This record gives sequence, C-alpha cells and structure tokens, in this order.
Amino acid sequence: MINFNRIKKLYFVGIGGISMSGLAKLMLNFKKEVCGCDNKLSDTTKNLTNLGIIVKKSYYKKGLENCDLVVYTNAVPLNDKNLIEAKKLNKPIIERAEFLGEITKLYKKTVAISGTHGKTTTTSMIANIMDFKNPTVHVGGILNSAKSNIKIGNKQTFITEACEYNKSFLKLNPTYSIVLNIEKDHLDTYKTLKNLKQAFFEFVNQTSKKVIINHNILSTLPQNFDYSKLITFSINNKANYVAKNLKSHSGAYGFDVYKKENFVGHIDLNILGKHNVLNALASIALCLEQNISFKIIKEKLESFKNTKRRFEILYNKDFKVITDYAHHPTEIKASIKTALSISKNKLICIFEPHTYSRTISLLKEFSTCFKGAEKLILLPTYKAREKKILGGSSYDLYKVLKQQQSVVYAKNYDSCLEILKKEIKKDNVFLFLGAGTIDNLAREFASKLN
Repeated sequence: MINFNRIKKLYFVGIGGISMSGLAKLMLNFKKEVCGCDNKLSDTTKNLTNLGIIVKKSYYKKGLENCDLVVYTNAVPLNDKNLIEAKKLNKPIIERAEFLGEITKLYKKTVAISGTHGKTTTTSMIANIMDFKNPTVHVGGILNSAKSNIKIGNKQTFITEACEYNKSFLKLNPTYSIVLNIEKDHLDTYKTLKNLKQAFFEFVNQTSKKVIINHNILSTLPQNFDYSKLITFSINNKANYVAKNLKSHSGAYGFDVYKKENFVGHIDLNILGKHNVLNALASIALCLEQNISFKIIKEKLESFKNTKRRFEILYNKDFKVITDYAHHPTEIKASIKTALSISKNKLICIFEPHTYSRTISLLKEFSTCFKGAEKLILLPTYKAREKKILGGSSYDLYKVLKQQQSVVYAKNYDSCLEILKKEIKKDNVFLFLGAGTIDNLAREFASKLN
C-alpha cells in the first residue's frame, strides 16, 4: 500500500509509454515532482518536457538519487541499469500495473474495461458519456476531448483500461468492469487459452458490483461461477442488453437498443465498423446500470469521435489513407471489412507485425485474416519487449502469405514508401495496420500527399 502523502518525487522508467506518460501527468496534477527516462525520446516525451517533467534518454542519475519511488513498465527488463541502481540505493520500486492499482484506491469508484479487443474505444465512449460527471480517465490512446491519454477530473470516478498482458489487470479491484471478448493472445504470458480465460475469470471475481460481459463468454465460464453480478450484452441474441435491427450507413451503423424484451431507444453511431456496435452496447449497458439517462447516452455516443489510431482517416481526397492500431487477426479482419465498406477501388494493406511471440502463436490466424486486401505489404516485426524468436518474424509470415495472396515484403519504411508511390490511384484505400511505429509511416505518407 502506497502512502501518497509521503511520496514527493517520482522517477518513471519507460516514461514515454502511452500508459506511463498518462500516469506521470496524473502525478504532476497531484502536486508531485516527476522525472524519468526512456530509451527513445519522442513526441510523447517532448510533451512531458513541455509540462515541466525532466525526461532523459536511458538514465537520469540525479532524478533516481533524489526520488521517493521508482515506477517502471513491464517492457523494461529487470537487468535495466535504472532498476539495478535503484536497488543499490534501496529505493522503493513498483511496476506500472501495481502502481495503477494503488492509484485507483484514491477514488470512490473504479470502472475498468477489459477484453482482447476494443478496450480503448469502449473506454473512450464511456468517458464521453460520463463527461458531465467529470471523471478521471486513463486510456491507451489519445482522447479527442482531452487531446491526451489522460483526462484529469475529480476523485469520485476513475475510468481505465484493464490490460491482460502480464496479468496486469489482476492488480485492479474495480467497482464496475466490462469484459468485451476473450480471444487467444499474449500466449508468451499465458501459454494456453485456458489460462488466459482463467485470468479473466479472476478479474471478474475481483469486481465488487456489476460486470458487463459479452453473452458469448457465458458458455466458457466454470460451472460453479457466481452469475449474480453479471450483466450480459449481445447482438441479436438473448441477453440483458441487445442490439437489434442493425443498418449500415456508409460503414457506420445504426441499431435499436433493447433491455431484455423492452425497447430502450435507437443509436446512430458516427464511427465506422460493425464491431463498434458491441463496444457501444457495452458502454450503454454500463451507463444505464449506473442510472445515466438514455437521452444523455444517445447524445454522447452519436457525437463520439474515436481516439487517435483507431481507424483514423489521415487523408480523404482522391483516395484514402487510414491508420489503425489493429495487430491481432480478429482486429485486422474487422478493420479490413470496415475499409472495404468505404472502398471504391483497390484496398492496399500495410502491416507491421507486433512481437515475434504473437506472430508465431497466431500464425494460422494471420494466414487468413488479410483476405479482401488486393495488395498486402509486410514490414519487419516491431519487436517491442522481445528478442527474436525463430519462426516468428515478419518474413516467416510473408513466406506463408505469398502462397495465398498478393504480398510484398518491404525491408524498411523507405522501401515501403517507394512501393506505395506506384499505388497512388483514384479511389484506392491505403490501410496501415499495427501497434508499433507504423503510425509514423502512415502520417509521413499522408503528409507527403497533403
């Protein structure tokens, strides 16, 4: 248990990460001195510097020596110089997920959004709906309303994503939670889908009041599971909350909301993709369960604009350039399906695989998820926290995919841009996919066009 009253100075290792930078900003708002380091300086670290936070590359000796607490992200190896020196100095050290869990204890109510896909969008939707209550929001993207990855509000409600990687979400004890979906992922942590599901069930058990859960997950729950706090949602299926009569309008969906058999109202989403109906329905269920009026929910959802990198259209003139965070096969399928719904000509996908372990564990799923793209360009793997794993590289994926569809391997961003120049034709759609730095490439390509 952290006594925040005794903490005056904090040192963040890996401060440039999306979650870490948000927590650093929050601590600054708590009137704490904040500094830190990161292996790569970026626009995010520049933004922190502009706020008065000292950020150094790799190591900041003075900051470490003078701090009261060291916070590190699990992407940082345990043999990192900062952590070794912190131990020598007998500094208290805490991992990011545990630190987040400690922060939530400062709030009366915590709302945590979990799932293999859709966490950032759903968290942002809920934040938009509940904005009139002025909650504090911690999200894995850039909120349009706050132009930041954190919106600092009151100490009544804390809304956050609950990430399953490394069992991070088990550090939380939410008041309300959402489970959007459970699919095979992060097998470097869990080894099997069964273990992953078990972690989600533990997360559900740690929720004190209500759990908004996808109806499809019910069949996977253990027989002795306590169903009393579960609120289900579904499309055209029996559930507590159901979306019916779905209709697409140029890729954006409208639908009717039912609570059991009772009609609640109609929603016309402003964002593209059928998958966002489920994200919206989960948000609606959570907010209705907290007695927020459907009138407010409808107004806020219909005006909602998605976060940065979530099917974000960067260029929309003679052709389209879109950047999307999708890096799991199911997310990629949804993104391609959405792109095809607005495409008038050729869909060109540019994909940067995220980690070797994900590619090797989901190789079969990756081999079929790009169907619909007339041309696929594969970039080298964004390794993130990993060392190279034999058989899990982007080139290994290329060798599998070239037997089934038109695919090109680009050895770097510059060679990719050269390939893309030849594809600039009226009504083509360029879809950049990945959770790494491919977003920078998408923006560079779009800026050259502008």
